[in-house]
Amino acid sequence: LAFTMEGAEGGGTVSIENATWRPTRWTFSDGAENMVVELSGEVALGEIRVPARIEQIGRQGERAVVEIADVRAADAKDASMLAPDLSAPRDTRFDAGVPARLEVKRAPTGHLLVHPLVNGQDVGWFIFDTGAGANVLSTSAQEALGLETFGDLPAVGVGGTTRTAFLRPETLTLGCATFERPLMIQLDLAFLTPHMGVEVGGIVGYSVLARTISEVDLARAEISIHDPATYRRVDEHWAELIVKDRVPCVKASFEGHEGWFRIDTGANSSVTIHEPAVRRLGLLEGRETSDTKLGGVGGFVPAKAGVLAWFELGGTRVDGVRAGFATEAKGAFAESRTIGNIGTKLLEPFVLVLDYPHGRIAFVPREAATE
Repeated sequence: LAFTMEGAEGGGTVSIENATWRPTRWTFSDGAENMVVELSGEVALGEIRVPARIEQIGRQGERAVVEIADVRAADAKDASMLAPDLSAPRDTRFDAGVPARLEVKRAPTGHLLVHPLVNGQDVGWFIFDTGAGANVLSTSAQEALGLETFGDLPAVGVGGTTRTAFLRPETLTLGCATFERPLMIQLDLAFLTPHMGVEVGGIVGYSVLARTISEVDLARAEISIHDPATYRRVDEHWAELIVKDRVPCVKASFEGHEGWFRIDTGANSSVTIHEPAVRRLGLLEGRETSDTKLGGVGGFVPAKAGVLAWFELGGTRVDGVRAGFATEAKGAFAESRTIGNIGTKLLEPFVLVLDYPHGRIAFVPREAATE
């Protein structure tokens, strides 16, 4: 059977075994990359049949296998395990005696750098990056701390995919917040040093942002983080925030189109439109553009540079916005469930309040921002 996904680009197939009418293989494509799930064997519980082996091949070629040896009926206590755990993470503590405002340095590229401690040690400056789906520790910092890595996973960046591994330091402390046994990934970040002007020890990403409320003033290079349990702010600038692939997304509009965009403080551009949206909406037709490249983890990919007539974000409309248009279905900008990526140039007119725990974001105009 072939199927398409309502409201999203792409579709796939389901292969069904004629003798049993059970699915044996699912494929899915988002227009750029493919995913496969294969089911084989069976484990029985009365009339219920469960696959004995489930193998998933991910969009970037990663492979995961689940093997099931036994199945039993669940009781009420077991069923409670299936309910979502909406309680606050228990691996984070806040020190009320430490100021909420962080030590921040602006890199020559415009990125904001913060200065956490890993296992109580200074291992350099970290990029504060809402576009990072995980906290990252550089290879040099990992080796200096003597941390062991485990597992294997693909890290998807603008330029494509690179293989990496997990690690778990004992603590990560950023300002008033300390995270115990945080899961991080290891990446070689040496290529960033010439651009940032300092050795980059890592990246602060989703795992920190999801456990705190962050106020970010990109124009003044100021960041503060707060305990979600005690944070109070009343203003009219809140908008819905959803998290896709561990990256915050908001609704925005441009040239008569509206959709979800990623908020990425690790991108020092205005806005980049993802390749599926460029193709689907015909955004290069009749538009004056020039050749450019988009770069990040995984290398560089070709793109086009041009101007959007207007872009509206957080109730503020900006005319004549310079934009990048991804032209290769590769890497992070091949993602089809969001239209594009909003960088710091469009975010600087606001003080951002990122409230992942409550699913909201505030775009406070600079003239309305108060302490």
